[in-house]
Amino acid sequence: MGAGSALALRRLRARTGRIIRAEFLLRALSPAVYLILGYAVLALFDLGNAYLFAAVLLAAMVWVAVNLLRMPPLDPMAIDRRIETASGLTHRPFASLDDHPESDDPRTLAMWDAHVARAKASIAHARIGFLSLQSPSRDPLALRALLLLLLLSGVIIAGPAATARLAAGFTLPPWPFPGPTVDAWITPPPYANAPPLLLSPGIAVTALAGSQLTIIVNGPSHAPATSFAGTRFIQAALGPDSHRADAALSTSGTLRIGPWWHRLAHWRIIVVPPFAPVITITQVSLHMSAAGRIALNLHWHVNDPYGLTGAQLAFTVPGHPAALPLYSALPASTGDAGTALDVTDSPFDGMPVTATLAVRNQAGIGAHLALAQQILVPALPLQDRTAIALNQLRQRLALQPSDAPGIAAALARLAAAPPSAISFAADIKLAALAPSLTSSNVGAIEDQLLALIREIEAGPDYAAQQDMAKANAALLQALAHGLDGSRTNPAALQKLLQAMHDALAKHFANMPPGTPGGATPPSLDLSSLDRLVQKITADEQAGRTQQAAQEIRQLQAMLKAIAAARPMSAAQQAQANAENQAAQGLAQLTTGEARLLDQTNQGIGSAATQRGLQNQLNAMQQSLQNAGVNLPGLPAAGQAMRNAANDLNAADGVAAAAAETAAIQGLQKAGAALNTARQTNLSIGQDGTDTQGTDPTGNSVNGATDEQSLPGMDVPAPNPADAIEDQIIKRDAEPDLSIPTKQYFNRLLNPDQ
Repeated sequence: MGAGSALALRRLRARTGRIIRAEFLLRALSPAVYLILGYAVLALFDLGNAYLFAAVLLAAMVWVAVNLLRMPPLDPMAIDRRIETASGLTHRPFASLDDHPESDDPRTLAMWDAHVARAKASIAHARIGFLSLQSPSRDPLALRALLLLLLLSGVIIAGPAATARLAAGFTLPPWPFPGPTVDAWITPPPYANAPPLLLSPGIAVTALAGSQLTIIVNGPSHAPATSFAGTRFIQAALGPDSHRADAALSTSGTLRIGPWWHRLAHWRIIVVPPFAPVITITQVSLHMSAAGRIALNLHWHVNDPYGLTGAQLAFTVPGHPAALPLYSALPASTGDAGTALDVTDSPFDGMPVTATLAVRNQAGIGAHLALAQQILVPALPLQDRTAIALNQLRQRLALQPSDAPGIAAALARLAAAPPSAISFAADIKLAALAPSLTSSNVGAIEDQLLALIREIEAGPDYAAQQDMAKANAALLQALAHGLDGSRTNPAALQKLLQAMHDALAKHFANMPPGTPGGATPPSLDLSSLDRLVQKITADEQAGRTQQAAQEIRQLQAMLKAIAAARPMSAAQQAQANAENQAAQGLAQLTTGEARLLDQTNQGIGSAATQRGLQNQLNAMQQSLQNAGVNLPGLPAAGQAMRNAANDLNAADGVAAAAAETAAIQGLQKAGAALNTARQTNLSIGQDGTDTQGTDPTGNSVNGATDEQSLPGMDVPAPNPADAIEDQIIKRDAEPDLSIPTKQYFNRLLNPDQ
């Protein structure tokens, strides 16, 4: 056998020996592996604990040690048998290499040499084979498959908690001897508004990103190794035997304190990001106030666990990405909220805009939601040609802020030749805007343009309107100051009232001479407003603050409506005069018809008297028709009067009484309709009439329709229905009234009986 063949054979036998040793070691370790896998199944089913794990680990170590002690020495013959078995060699060729023939016969030696050559040739292709644990012979019932099936079932049942259960189950118990103690807690971020969370050994913890982790170890003279998510902590010494470490949590990981053989603490910390706000729009609508202002009523709901730092509504114009951004601050509160935003003066008047509600919470996370429907911004109600031209430039500036130089040139041309006559002060302001307009101050110039448009549109009355606004604000502020128990100075209050009256008179005096009712201040009867102010003061002094607050809101609505009021036109004045005369005429006709009914029941009714009342009614109808007023009930009353006159001529008292009753009912219906028409009149006439209206919340008060009139104002003209009722009560109290007439009056006064 050559030197090369002998070396290859030695290497083959050495590798085979190592394979045999490895197989023995694996067989020695396999019981411990199965034991630990069995404990892993218990841990996945949440049945493991630190002490059971320590017992299992100790048993596995003892088992491995016993098996290793039983390891036999390597047998050269066993190595050769392994090679022969793995290579499929027969007739034990390795034995032939070590044997020698006993005979020296040349023929015998020749045959032996041929046999050895065949053995060497077969050994040249020998293999060592693969590792084999001989599992079938050692586990004939295949319990290892059952163990793997249980392990898979435990993973599926544990689900997301599998990692935490394994981490808790494979944690060794604390050191059995007195030693270091660990205190650890997590402080949530300030926005969470939550208390610190004390960590218990072995549990999985969920923490918000940005939380502060604090660890204090007491006992060892040297700080134990501490790591989280693979990063070592640097602990600062608090004392000779105390150390502290702090860290901000940004990623999930496992916190380990102490080496694996002496683990002081072990936690799995899952870091989650903070929640974002969730916005829901509940209501969107446009609402017009009595003063002609347009408000966007918006109601929404925000769900957020931390609280909001801000909320705003942003308006954008579709198709104009470079338009001037407009924002409106909203109440920053969670839950249900709402607001009414005045969009009347938007630079995008007459255009559809998209509104987006955006909020940001204490965690610094924002959310936004665009309203599903576009909002059509109303156009400004402008009449002055210069104001209209300025508004067009204002809108162009808001849509194309980058075109500021071109708009400045257009403003200069407009200032040089205004389309309409404007005041000297307004002309000076307009001329100063053009050179000051740059791309950097577009927002400020847009606001100045709006103020100038209002001034030009208002004309000479602009200063009066400003005075009214200041006087009304001062009056309301003084009254609101009394809600906290402070006494209002009567002299100061009277001075504020007088300032409001003077401002209103100046407002109407500034009307152009050609305007109906202009040039001469109308004689407004504001006694009801003065009485309301006195009642607010009395309620505040008596401690009725809730009622006083409601009355202040009513007064505020009244002042807004008065400031927006205008004198009546000639047609409106004629209509108001006709209505006043009709109110008085209806009261007289009803009284006369009731007196005639009494006479008819007594048998002394006269057809001439009935015709006289009918002629009065015809004259009243003609006057109302000329003024454009049609009252229901009058035609029926006229027909009933004609029937009553005919019945009286025929001496049919019963039929005449029925017709006269129908006439009274028609007159009552006309009186009620007239009262409603007068209450829903928007104008303040020169006779001092005013109207009822709504409270500040938009609800109707005193019987008027919503958004149609002035709330809380008394109607100084007599109420026809009240006048009729007063006359009936007086007639019913007369001692010589006949029984049928008293019965009829009782039915009129108590229609439900």
